[in-house]
Amino acid sequence: MVPMILVVLAACNPPNPYSFSGANMSEFFPFDCEERTWQFVNEDESLSFKMDAQVLYEEATGKPGSRVYPVVYTSNCPSDEPECIEGEEFFRIHWQSTSSDGVSIHGYSVEGGELIEFKPPIQLSNADGKRGDIVETETGGTTWTSELVSFEACPVRMSVDWEECVHFRLDGDGTYPLQGDWWAIVQYNVVAMQPDGATGMWQLSTVDSEPPESCDGQW
Repeated sequence: MVPMILVVLAACNPPNPYSFSGANMSEFFPFDCEERTWQFVNEDESLSFKMDAQVLYEEATGKPGSRVYPVVYTSNCPSDEPECIEGEEFFRIHWQSTSSDGVSIHGYSVEGGELIEFKPPIQLSNADGKRGDIVETETGGTTWTSELVSFEACPVRMSVDWEECVHFRLDGDGTYPLQGDWWAIVQYNVVAMQPDGATGMWQLSTVDSEPPESCDGQW
């Protein structure tokens, strides 16, 4: 009789034909709005300056729906820090984020230097992502490996209850500022970063997206 019961239970509980393919990663790295700016503070309190970031929409390249957007990261100095240079460029990263191809890095520069381009671009994530996903990219003589470590609480300096940040770990040839850990959340893009070799983690303290009516999820 027991085998018959098992057969009946199996018939009542057929295998689920659907499986979770992952979250849409482009939603974590949006480039809508006419202006997007962020300000970060470092977890190392010995660093008195902050870091500003801004999308350079006027320098975006490519066709609508697949544009590559430069984001520039610069110094924001306190008034009592004479050696700090206001607006000094730390680095810039050229990002692409689409619902069909996922999130990728097309190039970077450091301290206003020459843009280093990647052909093909470094793939941070495929279109959909879930914990444990690993994506490899061979470009410029280096194999880059991106791992979706987890979905976790966002390491930010804001009074918000953000519990669903996606956390990526990117490894390659040690290139600063790309190699390291990155956190992003739906609607706000990157909210924390810890490049290898840098002092402490940069954590979001303020964010601004303008005008609200242009932040429609289309870019």
